[in-house]
Parts: sequence; structure tokens; C-alpha cells
Amino acid sequence: MNSLPETMTAIEIAEFGPPEGLRPAKRTTPVAQHGEVLIKVAAAGVNRPDVMQRTGNYPPPPGASDIPGLEVSGEVVQVGHGVNSISLGDKVCALVAGGGYAEYCVAPASLSLPVPKNHSMAEAAGLPETFFTVWTNIFQRGGLQGGERILIHGGSSGIGTTAIQLAKAFGARVFVTAGSQEKCTACETLGAERAINYREENFAEIISEETKEQGVDVIGQHVDTPTPQVVAAEKGIYATGHHRDLSEFSDATQCSSIWVWDRYLTPVVKSIIAGTWDPSTRPYGDFVHIKSGGTDIACCGDMVPADVAAKIQSERQALIDGKHVFTGPITDQAGAIRVKAGEAPGDGDLWGMDYLVEGVVGQLN
Repeated sequence: MNSLPETMTAIEIAEFGPPEGLRPAKRTTPVAQHGEVLIKVAAAGVNRPDVMQRTGNYPPPPGASDIPGLEVSGEVVQVGHGVNSISLGDKVCALVAGGGYAEYCVAPASLSLPVPKNHSMAEAAGLPETFFTVWTNIFQRGGLQGGERILIHGGSSGIGTTAIQLAKAFGARVFVTAGSQEKCTACETLGAERAINYREENFAEIISEETKEQGVDVIGQHVDTPTPQVVAAEKGIYATGHHRDLSEFSDATQCSSIWVWDRYLTPVVKSIIAGTWDPSTRPYGDFVHIKSGGTDIACCGDMVPADVAAKIQSERQALIDGKHVFTGPITDQAGAIRVKAGEAPGDGDLWGMDYLVEGVVGQLN
């Protein structure tokens, strides 16, 4: 294989605003580090964060490339140390933290998969962002199985449409909500058994009727709403919350993860008004640490055992005091030490995880 060029052409954001602000530029060709592969890009997907970044509303996370592009397809031209599952010349599609709008892009090997048969490179480039997200949340975390029932809120979104197709392919009964009849029709065309217009219909009543009051096994919620928690209270079951303490809406909420968006957005808006905003000084995600009040954990409801609630509160305080979430020792399923005691893996190590930790039931394909 020919040696790689020292520089490459990339599409950078020359000025924030419409697509005309994107410009070709010369950049240094990246090098695959430990756990990474270098891909000669054939196609790159376009996602909402790319548009937000282009308009100046989504600074890249710390350490990520300022070049847009979160998913790519292409040929592997360099393999970093520690990569055994991918070889030079392999055709892959990959999820990346940025840098996809370029001739070459580095990607974690663990987030790079073979281009599916009968798929073009352009088609493959549109798979990772939504398909990886759906697989992780619905199948790995939610454990959806064939024959079970799933309710997908926001069925016409990118995540929703992918979830419909995958759940249907694995033999699940698929129910969705959407905000118009046109969107509902599209969802049913993709494989949903019943699409519910939440602006005109009560989805809880319809699901109860369609399933003979059995309900669903998994709820996929890609929208911010307390409705699932309210329904959980009506049905006498428990729920968890996301983005805010949803116990204020429902006694069924036992624990919530909280993102305090105003801690991040208020100073950004003030600096924009003052004309002093520089997105490079406020990378997206710098508000998330619990110590700064950017995130928090609300716990616990009366269904959480006292010893579990005490453990959660203890861990919350430890995070405030500076504990790294992934501080070692971390052991994999085979009993091998992956992170030594007292050490904390960096972002690159976390992106490149190709193993499941001890105690997790399952396997990586």
C-alpha cells in the first residue's frame, strides 16, 4: 500500500452560518493511535450536530476534531496498536467524535464495523450514528427480544425510524408515537404495527387496548417528557427520570439524572448578546461535571431500598469530591485487569473499549 500523504483536504467551518461557510482546507493527515484505525473516507454522514456546529451552536467536545462529521465509511489504510479485529484494506463504516468531513479520519476500532453486503459506501456512512445508538439502548440495555412489545416515542426521528426497523427485524411488536398523521403513516410504512398521533390520541389507552392491557416490555424515549413517569404511576410501577428531577411530576420516579442546562446556556447567551462569544472557549460538554452544578442525581423514591439509596448518595458525594467515574481497578469478563487500581482511563481509552467489564452479562459480537 502506498505511503500516506502528510497533508489532506478537509472541510472546515470558515465562518458560522449557512452551508456556504464551509471551506476546503489543508490539514495534517491524522495518525491512528492505540485502539484506532485510519480510514480513507469514501462518504460521510450529515447529522443534526454537524448542522448545529456549522451554525456555531455546538462546539466540539474537548479533544475532538474541529472538523465536522460524526460518521464515515471508507477503507482502512492504517491500524493502530492493540487492534486485532480490523486489517488494512477492510471496508468499514464508523462512528467518530468529529473529523469525518475529510479525506482521512481516525476512528475507534471498537466503533468500526464492516460495510454491510449490498450497501454502497454512501449508504454505509449513514448507518453508525443511529444504528449504534439504537442497538446500545434498545437491545443491549433494554434487552428487547423477539415477540416482546416496544413503544417508541418520537417514531419519525432519525433514532425512531431506525428503532422501528431494527425492532421489527428482530420480531418485536412495534408501537410508536408521532406528532402528525403524515409522520404516523411513515412510521407504519417502516414496520410499526400501530402509530399513535399523540396530539389527537391517548397513547396509554391505545397501547392498553392493542395489547389487551399487557402493556409493553420496553419503552424507547428519545424526547424530553414526563409522560412515561405519569403513566407508570397510574399503572403502579416505577420509573426513572432524565434531564431533570421528574419526581415532581410522578411519585413513581425513583431516581433521575439531571442536566442543568441553564448553567451552560445562560453564560453562552449573555456572551452572544455582548458580542464576545467564542465557541472554542466553551466546548460542548464542559458543563456536565456534578461538582460545578452542571449535572446532578436526584434520589431516591420509596421503592429504592435504604442501603441502595445510601450507596447512591455516597457515590454522588464522591463524584463531587473529585472521584473519576471510571477509576480502576476495572476487570473484564475474563478476569483480566484492564485499568489498574487508582488509575483513570482517558477519553481515548473509553472510546476504544472492546470488552465488557466483570459482572456484565452478555457478549460483544
